[in-house]
Amino acid sequence: MEGTNILTGDHLPTDNGDLIFHPINHATLIMSWSGKMIYNDPVGDSAVFKGFPRADLILISHAHTDHFSSSTLG
Repeated sequence: MEGTNILTGDHLPTDNGDLIFHPINHATLIMSWSGKMIYNDPVGDSAVFKGFPRADLILISHAHTDHFSSSTLG
């Protein structure tokens, strides 16, 4: 995995390797599974995501600003 940050958190075993849940804040989390990076509800300072691999998929639960901020990903 590229980047300097290592995902920690809960591991859910699957037939295709562990699904790793790495909490960031509020509803924001990064998941890693089967070589893919999934960002959920990315908000806050974009520096928090520096060093993590680029997202392959971004999930937005709803349009409130505490669940999505386009400037976070910019």
